[in-house]
Amino acid sequence: MGMFNLIIINHASLRVSGGTEIFILDIVKYLKDMGFRITVLAPNSTLGEPERTPLEVVRRELGEVDYREFASFELPLFKKPALPKNVSEILKIVKEADLVYFSNYYLQGLLTAKIRWSLRNKLSIIAGIHSPLLHN
Repeated sequence: MGMFNLIIINHASLRVSGGTEIFILDIVKYLKDMGFRITVLAPNSTLGEPERTPLEVVRRELGEVDYREFASFELPLFKKPALPKNVSEILKIVKEADLVYFSNYYLQGLLTAKIRWSLRNKLSIIAGIHSPLLHN
C-alpha cells in the first residue's frame, strides 16, 4: 500500500503563527509518522496580521512536508478571506490528494464546492473550524 496523500489548506500563511498555524505545524509531524504524504497550501497573505515566523523557519519546522503559498488577493473592505488568484493551480495539486483538510471556514466555503464539482465528488474533504463562527 502506498502513502496516503493529504492536502491541508489553511486560510492564511503559516508565517502568521496564530493558533491554526501552530496546530498545523504540530499535527503534520504525527501524521507524517503515520505514513501520510502531506502538502500544506496557504495564501501568500498574512491577512493583516504581523509575520511572526519567517518563511525559512516555517519550512524548517515542517521538515519534509511540502509547503506552498499560492498567489492571493484580499477584498478591499475585508482582509478575510484571502482569495486564490488562480483556483486551477490549487485544483491541480488537490487532484493528487486522497483527502483534503480545510483548516478554517474562510476558504472552506469558497473552495469546497468548486473542488468537489471539478473532481466529480471523488474526493474526501474535512472542514475544521478553528475560530469562532461569529468572528469579527
